Amino acid sequence: MPKNEIELSEGAKLVITKDEHGPQEVYDRLPTASTAFIVTYNLPKAGGPLLTALEGATQLESLRLVTNIPNWWASYWRDGPKLKAREAIKSSIDRLNTLATRRGVEIYFTRRNHAKIYVVDDIGYVGSSNFSDESASNVEAGVILEDEDVLAELREKSWDLLKADALLHPTLATAVAASLEDWLVEELQFESIYDAVHDSDSAHAQDEFTKAVQRLLDLAHRAEAVLDDARDPAWAEPLQAVIREATSLDEIGDVLGNLEYSYGKIQACIGFSFDGAINQHIVENCSEEENLEWWHEEGVRVAEEQWEELRAEALKDLRRVVDALEKIKRKLLTQLRQLQHPVDNTRT
Repeated sequence: MPKNEIELSEGAKLVITKDEHGPQEVYDRLPTASTAFIVTYNLPKAGGPLLTALEGATQLESLRLVTNIPNWWASYWRDGPKLKAREAIKSSIDRLNTLATRRGVEIYFTRRNHAKIYVVDDIGYVGSSNFSDESASNVEAGVILEDEDVLAELREKSWDLLKADALLHPTLATAVAASLEDWLVEELQFESIYDAVHDSDSAHAQDEFTKAVQRLLDLAHRAEAVLDDARDPAWAEPLQAVIREATSLDEIGDVLGNLEYSYGKIQACIGFSFDGAINQHIVENCSEEENLEWWHEEGVRVAEEQWEELRAEALKDLRRVVDALEKIKRKLLTQLRQLQHPVDNTRT
């Protein structure tokens, strides 16, 4: 196959190819590669050279594939062309479904990419080739890179620009986000904690408040553990970005960590002593021992009034806590559900 090369510097050369899907030295690395970062304009076609090579690259431990969905939907004016475009997009996404389920694979779609970047282990290419049948019929030109530091910077800086517009492949996004959504709905039951305390009679209310705070703190620990998991590099970056940006689970921890300071009536309710309130009333009001029994009964009445007033305020505080936590949870659930929306450019 005709090819011309121009040495640019150590570890960099310009290659001009004809009748090749892309520079063969890069393409040939895929079957045995352990890592790959690929940015392409065209959606890979079933049976096409790029998708075929990726499907056969069984030793890949990490693959990040970014491919483009052109944002040309608004240019179609009739139902026929619109339906054809919609079906073409769905077909292209479906072609990548099997690849998307493999461990270590992240597939993203964008609407603004025109770059062609291939980094396969310790060799990279930046140029005009899409490693496609169309490229094989064209004259293509680009730069081959083999400097490890340059390749690392190429991956980092190109992804930094791409990720803001990147949508995770629906198969992966749905599986991961739905799993977190189920956890949020099933495990973080803040409203039930309020209901349990609110419906308690006076005899058990103090104990229920103590249990409620412990349950809230347990939920905070669970949320913190999930947040730590989501920060693991093995998780898909858009999911990490959702959690980092929202800091929703951190907010849960912040709310619960400030129970004593921001919602002091709850702690006061837990620490309330009936005997202490009665004795204080007697000390402040009873001056003659023969009236002790009467002042004790009066102290019981006063203590119960103080308790009910304190309990009502503590319930208001707990209501505010639960409302804040439920608001945070709703925000995170909304973002997770948005992450699960299928990639589509058929919206006007």
